[in-house]
Amino acid sequence: MGTEQPLNQLIEAVTSAIEEGRIARLLQTAHRLDEVEQMLSNGRFEDAYGAVRRLAQDGDEAFAAAIRSLFAQTLDALQSSLFAQGRFEECLALLEEWARTVPTELYPRLRRAEILFFELKRTEEAVSELRAIIRRWNQSVEAWTLLAYTALSHRQRVLAVRYATRAWQALRMPVWAYVPYGEVAHIVTEFLYEVSALALHACGDNNRAKEVAQRGLYTLEGSDLLQKALERVQTEGVTRTRCAARWVQSLLHAIDDQLVVQLLKAARCCDECDELLSANRVEEAWQHLEQCEPVGVGLLGARLIELQRTACSVLVEAYRTDGDVHAELAWLERWLQKEPRALYPMLRRAEVLMEMEQYDEAGKLVRRLAALYPRCVEAHLVSANIHLQRRKNLRAVRALLRAWQSLSSAQWAYHPSRDNIRGIVETLATLTAIALRRLGMVREAQRILRGVADCMGELQPLSDLRKNAGRPDA
Repeated sequence: MGTEQPLNQLIEAVTSAIEEGRIARLLQTAHRLDEVEQMLSNGRFEDAYGAVRRLAQDGDEAFAAAIRSLFAQTLDALQSSLFAQGRFEECLALLEEWARTVPTELYPRLRRAEILFFELKRTEEAVSELRAIIRRWNQSVEAWTLLAYTALSHRQRVLAVRYATRAWQALRMPVWAYVPYGEVAHIVTEFLYEVSALALHACGDNNRAKEVAQRGLYTLEGSDLLQKALERVQTEGVTRTRCAARWVQSLLHAIDDQLVVQLLKAARCCDECDELLSANRVEEAWQHLEQCEPVGVGLLGARLIELQRTACSVLVEAYRTDGDVHAELAWLERWLQKEPRALYPMLRRAEVLMEMEQYDEAGKLVRRLAALYPRCVEAHLVSANIHLQRRKNLRAVRALLRAWQSLSSAQWAYHPSRDNIRGIVETLATLTAIALRRLGMVREAQRILRGVADCMGELQPLSDLRKNAGRPDA
């Protein structure tokens, strides 16, 4: 009885996936994602937008994360194209859709505020958007800086000083809307010095306004924007309006030239790493990142992590291709030191350990994976494979059942391209057939392989897999 129940559940889950067309839909959706990526690479942004929108409307839970990511890429590319053509209202609509679809992203909201303020002069709407940003991302340097400009445009001098102060305070542990390349970091801090100087000037404190502009010129090693701000402060009359000394002192205390120097240094360091990665000098890039980390981790946040992730993934793939499992494992371990809960390196490490027949270590890692990512199909596949290697067939059946059940709302460790999804489905079908064959259900094993092969459509039939599943030693 203990054996029959999980076996029957597995057969029912596989039959359901075949008869309800779930396998065919997986392959079709993966193919459509591949097509959108191709459209983007060819500059067909409006076609890509229509295609990815249809994907989002279809609501395939198995690809929800991949669709959201591709949707954001598509909207970014299209809104940039529309902006270059001066089609600002269409940009706003796209950015609103982006913010609604991916509410965890700061960039589309800030970009909306910038277009409203700078291009369309709709300051009230820009302020409303910026305040909504601040409520969620209190450390957004760009949002606080833009708020200071909007306050100046309305002659709200005290607010401008207070917003500029908050921007400087946010710079100590910033949340970035734009990727903080060296150029971006320079522009943001340049604007921050300018708006601070202009706010102090608006409050009648010309001497300190000049001082701030001069400090910015020195720290940034020159700036046309700050040079013009300094000339404006020097030539325009002193306003009679003054704000409370405590607000001025707060702003002056918050301005941190050394922090700006550190930020620019870290951003340039990351830029150099980008160049090294582009030149395929990956280990040099990693060493460079190690030097950036002590300063950059608080200032650049996600960009530093993304560069580390890219360097590790490139090296892991290179050593995997070369068949150097020990070097591959070493880099997977480095990756996991930086991101202990990252899905792909955990899974790949488990796969390598399994290939090395270190089943105990692989099994521990897979159990942790399954606890963190219960819908990761590949993790359940590795678990099933380990059990099959150790002839624990019933445990393999349970792992395979979880894999089949996860297909409808999967978490993918590998990029869900059509080729990868095909490989996962083939492996899942093969391991299922092997488990059934061992437990005496040869006809069911053959029926499942035929059914999966039919679902694959024009793809190569699973004849080799059928042979493997039917072997006496399988």
